[in-house]
Amino acid sequence: MWTLELTKEKFKFAASHFAIFGPYCGERLHGHNYYVSVFFKAHSLDEKLGLAVEFNEVKPKIYELLQSLDEFVLFPENSPYLKFGENGDNCEIQFDKRFYSIPKADIRFLPVTNISVEELSRYLCEKLIPVFKSFGNVTELSIQVQETRGQSAKYTKNIE
Repeated sequence: MWTLELTKEKFKFAASHFAIFGPYCGERLHGHNYYVSVFFKAHSLDEKLGLAVEFNEVKPKIYELLQSLDEFVLFPENSPYLKFGENGDNCEIQFDKRFYSIPKADIRFLPVTNISVEELSRYLCEKLIPVFKSFGNVTELSIQVQETRGQSAKYTKNIE
């Protein structure tokens, strides 16, 4: 069994968010430069090449996924504490007594309950599973998301 890691300088995205801590408690809207590392386990190598996975096949797909989040305001569409509405080209978001009106073009709604490193790592992992599963020899995928130095989460999923 081999464990491989992809931690590239360009595996990052900048995004705004606020974490929610309950129905009336949440952070202020702020941003992070998120850094992403990809770890995976393979049970075999290509016999002719001695490679588990061709990195040049997966790196562009990882980068493309991260770019889809870059420079957006991220909101959790599954949060029970947020109310969403529309007003022309803007999306209106209400959290407790806070009200935000943001251009729709600047927002990404993610199918999570909170914009946290835990949820982001799981979201990215689920999105990348088909890429790694297609190789046939990858048994486990882990995604680590770091929001500040020393503060990160890693989500691991068996994909056999």
